[in-house]
Amino acid sequence: MSIPWYFVLPPILIVAFLLALVFILYFSTPSKRNYDLKGRHALVTGGSKGIGKEIAKSLIKRGSNVSICARKESDLRKACEELQTYATQLGCNQQVRWYSIDMMGKYEEIERGIRSAEAQLGPVDVLINNAGHSVQDAFEKIDIDDFEKQVRVNYLSAVSSIISVL
Repeated sequence: MSIPWYFVLPPILIVAFLLALVFILYFSTPSKRNYDLKGRHALVTGGSKGIGKEIAKSLIKRGSNVSICARKESDLRKACEELQTYATQLGCNQQVRWYSIDMMGKYEEIERGIRSAEAQLGPVDVLINNAGHSVQDAFEKIDIDDFEKQVRVNYLSAVSSIISVL
């Protein structure tokens, strides 16, 4: 006695759907590969404090030479000294350099800063676009100039950095 197709088809479709779902999930999850950063040149924008400085520290721990850039030279000097001390304590020969770059500036200014970093530590292998700016207030109270600054720092500086590195 044969089983009617309308009893067989739904379980087959469910199994096919589940297999497809497992396949998609498996290949869409990020790779767990550990990239070797030893001796690589990593550049972190907005690297003088906060998240940027911690990212730079993590890159140093993984063996990278690190360039940090931001606007304020005093913050950059202090962060660079701290990061270089950290690299020395790890017993590696990594180098840490700082560059004062206004990420709200024009493309040419950003490119010039990146070329300076590359002249000292070689081509940039890892670029972390961390520079950012945010104005907190009710939408109607924020001045149009503040929106333009946010777009320049949060978007255009990343585009300029990427194009310069490429």
